[in-house]
Amino acid sequence: MKRTLFFSALLGLLSLAGHAEEKTVKVEGKLKAEGILIVVDRSGSMDSVFAQIKTNMKDLVGRIPKDEPSGLIHFAGCEDKDVVHSPSFGLGNHDKILATMGRLEAAGSTALAKAMEMAYGVMKNTGTCAQLVLFTDGYETCGGNPLIWAKKASEMCAELNVNVITSSSDEKTLELYNKMLQAMKSKGKIYQVDSISDGTKAVTDILQEGKKSQRAFGQLKQGKTQESGSTSKTEDEAAKNDPKKKDPAKAGQSQGQTQKKGGGDK
Repeated sequence: MKRTLFFSALLGLLSLAGHAEEKTVKVEGKLKAEGILIVVDRSGSMDSVFAQIKTNMKDLVGRIPKDEPSGLIHFAGCEDKDVVHSPSFGLGNHDKILATMGRLEAAGSTALAKAMEMAYGVMKNTGTCAQLVLFTDGYETCGGNPLIWAKKASEMCAELNVNVITSSSDEKTLELYNKMLQAMKSKGKIYQVDSISDGTKAVTDILQEGKKSQRAFGQLKQGKTQESGSTSKTEDEAAKNDPKKKDPAKAGQSQGQTQKKGGGDK
């Protein structure tokens, strides 16, 4: 009788362990990349471009495969209640994300650190290191340090890809975004956009490269990138000075660089 009870208990423990392993898939001890988590800054400074952001968001969400988990974090204000994760990361969120974005307006401060903290928490709680697409234009104005959470995320994830779509040309702000990507060891990029069409090109780059490899969501095929705050050249402009640049595959891209759509100075 005792022997029977012992083996029954042992089988039960093995069964539970198997289920736990299936729920959180890990690669070399770190969480595996899967899904897209969209993070939207709706602070007051975003007001002039928020309609453009909504259009680009619609384009982005419409291209996410139906079998790909997704979620939305939006933030405006320095209180915890001002940073919202809704709809929660999971399957079947396309319509919910668009409906939520349709109701949002831009007002408040830029709690970038709290937003990154929430993104870290979502990935940790779901056991998935999602690709992050951050729409923002401002510097942290709530006294937090987003680099802390960026580093924590890199320690948790075997592969982490973050892309920033921004209308900012402020050197201090772009430097912060660069440091975030570097802290995350991300292969993503910073896209400077001036129009809806620029945002559409950025979304296309992000998703096209994501289909090729989960380890290189943000590798670019177009243009030449430079350090944040400097002027980036288009592929055609670069080719005039260097014939090798006619081949996009030869255009070197390093982590934390800035891709500016449309060329020219801001």
